[in-house]
Amino acid sequence: MSLWTTYWIWDAAAVVSAAQRQRAQLKHPPIEVDRYLEILLRQGLVQTTKVLATYRTIL
Repeated sequence: MSLWTTYWIWDAAAVVSAAQRQRAQLKHPPIEVDRYLEILLRQGLVQTTKVLATYRTIL
């Protein structure tokens, strides 16, 4: 297991939690999960979007 993989496993909860909080703040109007991920992708956050997409149901 690489150091990056170990770090991601350890910090995945914090990353998902931060994404949940950020999306919750975008509530006028509310932003659906797929739209939120599309926004991240357009900002060039390709890897982040791929990883967060696996947590789509809890975002």
